[in-house]
Amino acid sequence: MARIFRIVVLVLVLWDSQCASGTERTNVTSATGIRVILGSDRKEPEPNQFNPAEYFDKIWGIINDEFWDPNFNGVDWVEARRRYRPEAIAAQDHESFAKIINQMLAELKTSHTRYYTKWDPGYYIIQVVFGKADTHRSGIGVVTKKIEGHHYVVAALESSPAEKTGIRFGDWLVEADGQPFHPIRSFFNKTGREIELIVQRGPLESTRKNLTVTPFDMKEIDRLGNDSYASLKTIEYRGHRFAYVRLWWLRGIEMKNALQYGIHRANETEGIIIDIRDGYGGDMGYEFIAPSLQYGMGKITVESTGRKQTFKSVAGCSKPVVVLINGGSRSGKEVLAYFFKKTGRGVLVGERTAGYVTGGRKRDISSDSFLYYGAFKMLIDGKRLEGVGVEPDIEVPFDIRFAAGEDIQLKRAKDEMVRLIEASS
Repeated sequence: MARIFRIVVLVLVLWDSQCASGTERTNVTSATGIRVILGSDRKEPEPNQFNPAEYFDKIWGIINDEFWDPNFNGVDWVEARRRYRPEAIAAQDHESFAKIINQMLAELKTSHTRYYTKWDPGYYIIQVVFGKADTHRSGIGVVTKKIEGHHYVVAALESSPAEKTGIRFGDWLVEADGQPFHPIRSFFNKTGREIELIVQRGPLESTRKNLTVTPFDMKEIDRLGNDSYASLKTIEYRGHRFAYVRLWWLRGIEMKNALQYGIHRANETEGIIIDIRDGYGGDMGYEFIAPSLQYGMGKITVESTGRKQTFKSVAGCSKPVVVLINGGSRSGKEVLAYFFKKTGRGVLVGERTAGYVTGGRKRDISSDSFLYYGAFKMLIDGKRLEGVGVEPDIEVPFDIRFAAGEDIQLKRAKDEMVRLIEASS
């Protein structure tokens, strides 16, 4: 079976170009190491027909055969099948089914391991990674984070309907057209049609506002790429001038160009703040940024099914660098943060990164869903970052809820940049 090696959005991925074919019987291994044969009651589904038994068996079998750890991170995978299958195949709709599947997958305690449907924001960007560059959706240009069941604004993208309407970083998006807000469902099939939003800016209900906004349709790759371009600016602060750029992921010519423009701006000023908070991962960090910023040699090793590949970082320029990180910085961004910290080339400000550094593979389950799963163990200079993450040099805890547009981590990064500039003069 042909395999295509690619460096992808969340991490280096080995993508099996052929989907697993359905089989009537599946070989499995119990926690005792005994190989077992399980029968399947799967039936061939009609096109686009939701078939939970078919989907469950396919998902379970892929993990059984291809998960990076043959011991399933200590989980009895056969027992997991027994516990979750009855509830999963009784699910009344795809969303309910996905919730059950993701509860099962969560037991593996491994990043890059999730079942995605079209109702997940991550569904669209991962589709782009695996070659579907025209993937698009309707939205208003917000990146959100779910905290205790509520959706808060991480960013209102530059020049988007959200920004033009006055939505701010930290706002709670309460409702859209009278229904609880959902980052996909609230705008699905509503392109070009005005919708009514209820937005809450502070802890008290009296801070709620009614806003009218019109969703637009855009390719996912353009949505994030355009914002990174637009984020580039020169900050004037405490008598100094330096560049700022936000990178939503580390992949593709659009992001690389945004970074290059940021480096040019840094060369014209006194330094650069590179914001890699939230968003997605990407190329292996050093591969993405090495031509622009020198931060020393290091090694990344990827292992899977007896195969091993090792990559080395390379070198580039010299202005002061501050890097913003948080718990939403994942995968390739964590590799980048690791090398900045290891060499002291840049100062990390913010919060510990996610610890999501495992190689992922994508397998389609239906026409509008896929399994993304940890298929590769990754070592960075012989160490695992999975489950560990990268600690900042300067810790700035930040609960974004009701921030009202005030970014205390960026403020601390600007203070540190001034310190670096003045220390080097």
